[in-house]
Amino acid sequence: MDLTNFLFKMSAAKDTEELWKLLLAGMDFYGFDRLLYGFSRFTTGTSVGDPNDFLILSNHKKGYLKGYVDTEHLMNSPMVKWSIQNDGACSW
Repeated sequence: MDLTNFLFKMSAAKDTEELWKLLLAGMDFYGFDRLLYGFSRFTTGTSVGDPNDFLILSNHKKGYLKGYVDTEHLMNSPMVKWSIQNDGACSW
């Protein structure tokens, strides 16, 4: 995969749906077959805010997402805790 071309296509995407499809295809190329992206404007130093205010994009099954997001699993997951306190990437 030509990374420069991939990033150009992503930056030229016309909407979220097109961008998400490109990201899924790009990550599949690198062996990631499941993605979960979350965004909130209401984070603090100790919380990601109310899950009802999140933008969540995922290709996980709806049942998994419902159980993960609607319970305390999301708020207590190591990835979310790490992201509250850090910026950048982390190898799990």
